[in-house]
Amino acid sequence: LHKYGEKLYNNLKGVVQAHLGEVAESVAAANEQNFLPAICTAWSDHTQSMLMIRDILMYMDRVYVINHSVLSVYDLGLVIFKDVVARHARIKPRLLSMIIDAIKRERTGEVIDRVIIKN
Repeated sequence: LHKYGEKLYNNLKGVVQAHLGEVAESVAAANEQNFLPAICTAWSDHTQSMLMIRDILMYMDRVYVINHSVLSVYDLGLVIFKDVVARHARIKPRLLSMIIDAIKRERTGEVIDRVIIKN
């Protein structure tokens, strides 16, 4: 790992970005009723996957990440999700609109699915 830490880290970053690019396209293609559940499922699956990847690459997290002042494996995954999925051109406006709409509906007394908004 000493000689290949940078290569492993950069390849991990590339693989996660490529995978989340596909996830973003599938979430963006979801219809209005399935959009929030699709993004919540994508988020849940991604965080679970990043926990497993972090556990597998624990040594890299303790050695390479600290010595090179880069994001930890788990944090890297969260940042990539934010950049690739949450800020996707077809996802961000819909997501913001749906969250703001849900807040307005709740303020007028409607019951909303708080769990899906919180996630």
